Amino acid sequence: GISFYMLASDTMFLGAGLAAGVVSARSAS
Repeated sequence: GISFYMLASDTMFLGAGLAAGVVSARSAS
């Protein structure tokens, strides 16, 4: 989010996306 108070939820959202990408990459290979 834009506001400081949404930074934590933004971080969790991005972290979840990165984790899903890593899992997908590992399953594909």
